[in-house]
Amino acid sequence: FFFSSRRRHTRFLPVSWARRCVQETDVMWGDFYLNSKTKKVMKKPINDKSRPIFVQFIFDNIWKVFELVKSGEFENVEKIAKKLSIKLPDRAPDMYAKDPDNLLKFILNKWLPLEKAVLEKVVEILPS
Repeated sequence: FFFSSRRRHTRFLPVSWARRCVQETDVMWGDFYLNSKTKKVMKKPINDKSRPIFVQFIFDNIWKVFELVKSGEFENVEKIAKKLSIKLPDRAPDMYAKDPDNLLKFILNKWLPLEKAVLEKVVEILPS
């Protein structure tokens, strides 16, 4: 399945992204927790601050991008774009000053492109 944001014009396939973070994608869904010390998946929270693996590896990262772009400081946007290996267009400061949502859409579409998600899903579903 896809996660999408109509307002942000962004969609991505969490399973493909999850494969980059966790070897066993079955633990991404449900109440599974990663013990960061032992690197083992647990069925119960390790402590009160534990977050499910999906939240820890996927949702938190997306939320950080939203917060940084919405922070009102273009320097933060430049930093996150650099960490994500996204080259911002020359007009990025103007885009940000006029409407931060446009720059957010640009970053999300470069970071989590719809085309790649659709192709991965098609390859996964179609027989060899």
